Amino acid sequence: MYGLRGVFGARLGAVACICLSACTEAEPGRAQTDAAVALTDAGGKADEVEQLADARVSDPDVRVSDPDARVSDPDARVSDPDARVSDPDARVSEPETDAAPASERLCGDAWLEAARPLMADLYFLSESDYPLDPVLLADNLGAAVTPNDALGLFVGPAEPLVETREAAGFRDRLTLDFDPADPGSVALAAQFGALFAFLDPQLDAELVVRVSEVEVHVYYLGRTACGELAGFHTVSIET
Repeated sequence: MYGLRGVFGARLGAVACICLSACTEAEPGRAQTDAAVALTDAGGKADEVEQLADARVSDPDVRVSDPDARVSDPDARVSDPDARVSDPDARVSEPETDAAPASERLCGDAWLEAARPLMADLYFLSESDYPLDPVLLADNLGAAVTPNDALGLFVGPAEPLVETREAAGFRDRLTLDFDPADPGSVALAAQFGALFAFLDPQLDAELVVRVSEVEVHVYYLGRTACGELAGFHTVSIET
């Protein structure tokens, strides 16, 4: 019995040693295999990490190039404002073209037709209010305006008192000297402003001539582009 147990035990031990040996040898191999796989994975992942890093580095380059493209866009936008600057120039020239007919200097009946509506319902205020009458006379064409031009229009005493006034001061008194709290005064100044806005570019050598006393006849006169004597006449009562 002992012999059988000894033989069986020895064999069992040998088997155990073989198994142990196989297991011991298998473990390093498996470890090496696992390590190789790990290295392979690590290498692959490292490559991927490097590739990703490179890609990310290149992505910033692309993004940097995008800002460059955006920088070029602002340049393009800068050129657009330049184009817009040229547009206002074109717009400035267009109104000048459109305004040319309005600022065209008129003569004869055309001047009268443009002046009459601006003088309608417009009164010169003094101790009594008098309307404005348009004046147009083809006399001494192109000559400087003188008091004699007014006397040629005046019907009164043989030797009336004659005074001259600067046209600019006369205009300012009628357009700037008004009561802001009085709507009627403001409206009257605006009417005279519209009248002189028409007369100033239309007439040359403007002069104000006052004739006589008490009932003073006031003539605002100048020369049209054709040399005609033109302007308006009104009366100022000064007792």
